[in-house]
Amino acid sequence: MIEVEEVDWDTYAKSFSIFNVKKIFFGKHSKALSSEHWAALYHHEKFHCDNNHLEWRILCFMFAPWMLKSLCYRQEFDSDIYSAKMGYGKQLIEFLSNKPTISSWRYPSASERIQRLTVYIEQYT
Repeated sequence: MIEVEEVDWDTYAKSFSIFNVKKIFFGKHSKALSSEHWAALYHHEKFHCDNNHLEWRILCFMFAPWMLKSLCYRQEFDSDIYSAKMGYGKQLIEFLSNKPTISSWRYPSASERIQRLTVYIEQYT
């Protein structure tokens, strides 16, 4: 079971999942979200928890660190698509459009994520 907790962090949503401890944290910025945007983020973070993404990142860091960036990107894209499959793809696009992110070793840019979500929605919905 995934536990959801509101926190006073300067963020929208984050997940933490290690073995049986699975939590989604909604930060202070999430209070301004509509219920549909909140659900889009919830499903994105839920996919991270359900698929043990943190554990995979730890293993990759230990045994194949050169693959860590591509693993993190794949996990973000997969989590986005899961949110879209749950019916919140357009809401996730709206959220990402209003919150541009610069790509890093852990996160693809918002534009990359929006592009992939748009292709998925056009093909499968």
